[in-house]
Amino acid sequence: MKKIFTLFLISSIVFVLMACTKEEPKEFNSNQEGIEYYKRSEYKEALPLLEKASESGNVMASYYIGEMYRLGKGVSKNDIIACQNYLKSSEGGNKKAFLMTGTCFFLGEGIQKDFKEAFKWFKRASDEIDETTQDLSDKRILAIALTDIYLKGLGTLQDFSEAAKWARRAAELDDARSQAILAFFLYSGQGILQNRTEAKIWAEKSAGQGDSLGQVIMGMLYQYGEGTDEPDMKKAIDWYEKSAEKGNPIAQYQLATLYENGNGLPKDPEKAKYYYEQSAKSQSEIPVKALAEFKAKQKRQN
Repeated sequence: MKKIFTLFLISSIVFVLMACTKEEPKEFNSNQEGIEYYKRSEYKEALPLLEKASESGNVMASYYIGEMYRLGKGVSKNDIIACQNYLKSSEGGNKKAFLMTGTCFFLGEGIQKDFKEAFKWFKRASDEIDETTQDLSDKRILAIALTDIYLKGLGTLQDFSEAAKWARRAAELDDARSQAILAFFLYSGQGILQNRTEAKIWAEKSAGQGDSLGQVIMGMLYQYGEGTDEPDMKKAIDWYEKSAEKGNPIAQYQLATLYENGNGLPKDPEKAKYYYEQSAKSQSEIPVKALAEFKAKQKRQN
């Protein structure tokens, strides 16, 4: 009797263990199946499985739900649901979600804008997206974001040195705006060793892609002959005009001063006034003040 009971007990334990062994792959498959459907672009089948997996704590499932709602894959675009899922995934430790969570807080789309939170998640992303990361798009987005954060002091202290470092990374990944910002740092010597010859190289790359700030810097380099063989007002004016047409207030301001003073252009108070007014629309202190002074001067002369 005892032997029969022992055999029964052993067989029962084996049965239970075998049942557990069978159940584990089933649960694993349940968590992974939605992701596999997503990767095959079968979004209708993917969503309910991803939602179930996300509820059970699968952080990658939350991330892919975020992707679906951000990009409108199989669902209507919804930034709120997307960002909620990115945040859930990030808080669960999914490194892949850090960048998009930072972007949500930075842009304030689908979640309340919070630059401190954005900076926190971008910094965590930067610890993961190193020089060996193959996803160049992610590296570019991160570098652009951290350039802005450090340049403007958003959520952290303003730091031109860090801004220049991240601008160089984004510039090397062919982002036109970052190339212009790097050219500015090199031109001005802010946060980086001044090098106007290198500034011209990056400004040319940026201007060649049609970036208005890159075009302005090209104009300044040619106007003052810094980083170029010699001053060339014709080339400077050409670059300023290209940039001004795109609404760049710096280029508009430069053209206003050239028309006011007759530097490289015939004196033309009307055109000077026009460009001062266009530049002042930016609400920046220098063009607003310059416009007021120009109007006062014209009034005295008349």
